[in-house]
Amino acid sequence: MTSQQQRLLATKPISQDVLQRVYASDQGMYPAPLTLERLQSWVVSGHDLSSSWLDADLDSDKLIGVIIVLPVLRPHWEDLLVGKIRETQLDPSVFPGAFGSDEVGLHIFHVERFGDRVRGFTELAMGEVMARAKHRKWQVVGLSGTHLDTQVSFADGGQHLLLRLRERKHFGEWGLKPPVTLRHSWSGTGRCM
Repeated sequence: MTSQQQRLLATKPISQDVLQRVYASDQGMYPAPLTLERLQSWVVSGHDLSSSWLDADLDSDKLIGVIIVLPVLRPHWEDLLVGKIRETQLDPSVFPGAFGSDEVGLHIFHVERFGDRVRGFTELAMGEVMARAKHRKWQVVGLSGTHLDTQVSFADGGQHLLLRLRERKHFGEWGLKPPVTLRHSWSGTGRCM
């Protein structure tokens, strides 16, 4: 984050209330065999890659957005990419240790911006996620996400999220070197795959 962005925004762990809102919203859009307990385990065990974003200028708890990213060890992440396992089957046992040189894929489970106070929220939040992954010394081999083909599931741009991140050349900025694996999938029926 730039110093101006740091002054304006703050991150904190996702509260139980916000997590329940995310869960209810996701289940309302695309019911999936995901329990709230599994979602909680992802957020707790995913180190600090999942967070709520607040408007620090208001000196309050005004929620700007939320991001949930799962660090998945490369073999399991590759299984996810080719459909051997489903997103809802991921559990913390496939996450890396807190620090080390593990190869990981970052799976973007949920990104949501509340209101229009912060433009470019997805890029900002992913930049922070990548900085945190780099701090942990993980070797990030790619990004993935499964989502609906609408703008509801990712408030900043729906199915174009990962492509926009590549177009804006964040990969080089984040230390990802070609070839970068970039995968996303969606179903035209409105259900997550």
